[in-house]
Amino acid sequence: MGTFVTREGSFEVDGIAPGRYAFEVRAPGRIPATTEPFEIGADRVANLGSITLSRYGFLKFALPVTEDGRPVKLTEDLIIEVRHGEGPWERVYNAGVDMSVAPGPVTYRARSGAMKFEATIQVVGGETQDARIVFAPER
Repeated sequence: MGTFVTREGSFEVDGIAPGRYAFEVRAPGRIPATTEPFEIGADRVANLGSITLSRYGFLKFALPVTEDGRPVKLTEDLIIEVRHGEGPWERVYNAGVDMSVAPGPVTYRARSGAMKFEATIQVVGGETQDARIVFAPER
């Protein structure tokens, strides 16, 4: 069900059939939020309270460097993957491009041939953070 929301973020919807509902809020550039399920009974008003929409954070992946900051000579294709919390790994296809992610801990890993790197970064909503890839020299 869609509806119009005022600038203050409040709205009223009349004529909803009694039942169990969840309310989803979406806005451009924000992470969608869904309420806990709630009951609507005959002649009953439900007050959902405030719903906060967080801003996405962004990771910017630079090309990998060595521990002393020099560019790494890759022996094979560079593969970069990210994971939000305990979710599945997702492949990143373009180094240097900002990737939108939900705020919170994000783990990223990279590999090229025998070289491997993994790190976790705390992402802040609305900010772009550099995700550095530092390969140790092969030993």
